[in-house]
Amino acid sequence: MNLTAAAVIAQTITFVALVTAGFWYAVPWMRRHALATALAIPLWIHVFRHVAMQIFSARKFGFDIPLSLAREIAWGDVAGASSR
Repeated sequence: MNLTAAAVIAQTITFVALVTAGFWYAVPWMRRHALATALAIPLWIHVFRHVAMQIFSARKFGFDIPLSLAREIAWGDVAGASSR
């Protein structure tokens, strides 16, 4: 088996596991709450991904953030997003 096939199989298994967990845990919880709450809570998971990318705007407007730190945060966000 080559690395690409192994990665596809691993991603597929992870996707199936997350969808299954979502139906077992998240869907029943969301049905017990108001629509606004049921949608707002899962969206908060992704808020911090966008906040992390604002570090480059902060550097542009004069905040003294080292470029190496900004890149580390950005690549960490990319790695975290791709593992979900």
